[in-house]
Amino acid sequence: MTACRNKARGAVVAALAGALTLGAAPVMALADGAQMMATSSQDAFAAGTVSAENGRGEAVTFPAKDLVTFTEESGEYLLPTSINVNGSDIALNLLSGTGNAKVVYKDAADNIVAAVGKGFVGRDGVPLAKNYDWKAGNYTAEIQFMDEDSQYNGCKKTVSFKIVEARLEDATIFNATDDNEDATVTGLTYTGEAIELGLAVDGAVIDLEDYELTVFKTDSSDKVSKSTNTDEARVTDAGDYIAYLDTADGERVKEITFSVAKLDLTKAALTYPDRMTGRDNFDADLVKLNGKTLPAAVTDDFTVTQHYDATKPGIYTVSVTSKDEDNVTGTATIRFAWLANGAEYYTKAQFTYDGVAFDSYNATIDLSAGQYFDVEKIKVDDLEWDDDLVDIAYSNVAGEAVDASDLDTPGTYYVTVRVNAERAQWKAGSDTNVLTVRVTGGEITGEDVTFTYGGEVTNDLSGKAALTYDGSDFMEKIAATVKVGKATLTQGTDYELVILDESGKKVDSITNAGSYTVLVESDTFDVDNDNKGCELPVEVKAIDLEYLYAESALMKDFGGRVVLPYTGEDIDAGFEFAFYTKDGEVVQKGTEGATRNVLPEGAVRIDGIKYLEDHNVKNDEDELVGFDWDKAEVVDAVNAEGYYKLVVTLVPEVAVNYTYNGGADGSLVTNDVEVSKDRVFLDVANDDWYSEYVYECRNQQWMTGYGMGLFFGPADSIKRGDVAMTLYRMAGQPDFTDEGSYDENKGYLTGFSDVDGNAYYAKAILWAKSSGIVSGDGGKDTFRPNDTVTREELAKMLAIFADKCGEDTDVDVDAVLGGYEDESSVSDWARGYVAYLVEAGVMGKDSGLKGNQPISRAEVAAMAVRLSDVFDFKIMA
Repeated sequence: MTACRNKARGAVVAALAGALTLGAAPVMALADGAQMMATSSQDAFAAGTVSAENGRGEAVTFPAKDLVTFTEESGEYLLPTSINVNGSDIALNLLSGTGNAKVVYKDAADNIVAAVGKGFVGRDGVPLAKNYDWKAGNYTAEIQFMDEDSQYNGCKKTVSFKIVEARLEDATIFNATDDNEDATVTGLTYTGEAIELGLAVDGAVIDLEDYELTVFKTDSSDKVSKSTNTDEARVTDAGDYIAYLDTADGERVKEITFSVAKLDLTKAALTYPDRMTGRDNFDADLVKLNGKTLPAAVTDDFTVTQHYDATKPGIYTVSVTSKDEDNVTGTATIRFAWLANGAEYYTKAQFTYDGVAFDSYNATIDLSAGQYFDVEKIKVDDLEWDDDLVDIAYSNVAGEAVDASDLDTPGTYYVTVRVNAERAQWKAGSDTNVLTVRVTGGEITGEDVTFTYGGEVTNDLSGKAALTYDGSDFMEKIAATVKVGKATLTQGTDYELVILDESGKKVDSITNAGSYTVLVESDTFDVDNDNKGCELPVEVKAIDLEYLYAESALMKDFGGRVVLPYTGEDIDAGFEFAFYTKDGEVVQKGTEGATRNVLPEGAVRIDGIKYLEDHNVKNDEDELVGFDWDKAEVVDAVNAEGYYKLVVTLVPEVAVNYTYNGGADGSLVTNDVEVSKDRVFLDVANDDWYSEYVYECRNQQWMTGYGMGLFFGPADSIKRGDVAMTLYRMAGQPDFTDEGSYDENKGYLTGFSDVDGNAYYAKAILWAKSSGIVSGDGGKDTFRPNDTVTREELAKMLAIFADKCGEDTDVDVDAVLGGYEDESSVSDWARGYVAYLVEAGVMGKDSGLKGNQPISRAEVAAMAVRLSDVFDFKIMA
């Protein structure tokens, strides 16, 4: 058998119908008619059905005999991906270190030859499976599951596979007529002659000596042909065929369907030699296709329409059709010349390419060597006139006319050269002179490939140059320039970049932590994959989480004191686990400019909860300053007031991109979780939706309580005078008064008749008026300081306040408000103000607009804090 060189990795050889059948699970009979004993975990695992890939990311189909076959040249092997046990699929994660399984490979002599999976990184001289040089032979793959939380931990399963010399499952039919070994000649077209069938894998010809190829017409049960040890299978007529590929002992390997196309005379590059006047009429037997005379089986059925005068020199045409509609279609128009009597007639021997006669030379153009088809190398030796007396035409293997530029791509072509009798004044002519040109892509070696990452040249992205997981696809920054000879190849046309993970599986991206290899693959060029320059090793490291925080949507942040509100019952916090980064580094929570990142759901397992009622670590002054979690009580739930610490473990299958070594024993989250019933005000519980807003307003002294500061009145309506006070404090209580704005007896002179100049809000109202934020009640000299404020009235004051601070308050009012069902609750005069606050995320976040409804003190606090996220109030100070 002839081994085939792998040009483009294909699928598995023995992908025949059927499923892997490994026998029933073992059972034990019990005495006295008892029921059969349930199988053990090991027995169930061993009886499971394995799914696998071929180390290239392509699924394996198990044949009926439980033996998968690969070829030596492909470098493929059996890579288990999952096992179905009792109807449940168990994924096999074969990543070293973080996986849940390992596979140990043994040869026929029971020697360990390779391994992959948890704990194997090429240690003890045992290579990873993808690095092993797989040779022809029989192998076993022993799967061992390694998950301490699974009932199948430690269970084993063994499957077998075979490496052979040729990967016949990828075999294709090509035209092997006239001992052709160019496997790219796959187009089969009727010519009237028998077409010899060749077999190839990835462009390499396979010797059929050890196999049988039996061919049938698809619409008939009659056998057309069968290969033997000394002869190829053949077909002649146009139509659809099926070829059965069997081993010498009769085992079916593959069914190959193929077709023979009709000879399309319309597209065929038919030629006819020039003739001298006075000779016989048109002779169909002299018609040629790609330089070959058509057999009588074709020409005998020709119907020729003549358009010539055999007695006069000139260019004439004939139209040719065929009566054989089953094999031939279309009409050909053939041009030729009648020459003057005594004209010179040039034969093939006088036509040369690069100094070699056509009939003794098949030109090979190797693109990898920078070669190209050079038409100027065609010469007609004895001609004394210029080269424009020569006509040149090009055709492909199907006999169809093509352009000269097509010879820039690999394939087999025919170059037809003949003397132009008309320009030779009918004194000379020629037969059909055809040069066969085979254009090859050549080989890509490591010297031809330059990898770049982010535009910078690199040959290794592992070890010290390894990348760190950041959620992006690093492949988007990887590129390769491939130059073969003088030509720069085109990615997507001439070659592809393929990614293999550390288990040899083909993947689409380089995102998750692990080891990868980026390979150059080509259907056109042979890639020297033994040369490391054709591949780029890539390592993505997991993020080492120095800090890991347990966070909950129920938590409230009161100026940096983060608490879970006490409820008196077990708290279902629904913890998320987050970490913070800045400039690509993991930093502590609270670091200025840090970005919050959340681990995937299920990436963290909570193994326990520790509880301390209060601080229990003292400083030198005997003051309680911290916690000793080793002395903490282990509890089942978060409920009582006090402090909690979560004991966690990263789940490798989910948290593949992270490692965590925080805490003294590497299992405690960074933050302490405090449960507290402390209140912001006596009437503001820490779990009220507005509690954080009220706290921030009190902390910033924008709003204060009453009743000696113990109460806030969150549900109370707010007065216009108090709004002015809030805005004044938000602006930083600027000193704006000038001479004439204050009177010792009358207080602040606001200009409003209903504002007592000595009232607590008088100065704030004067500031708001002088700043243009308020203008009184409808142009009157009254302000109504004790009247309540509606939501749209507050929106007006806040929007004007923002405008005076230099903010752009113009928005598409209709577009913004049109999304609310209660849009009509906003007065026409207030629409622009309300729309600005909605667009800024200040208003309408938690409910409708409710523009004409009174606003509560809690809602004012919320809108004030939200506005503080938009710009700096103190710009007005």
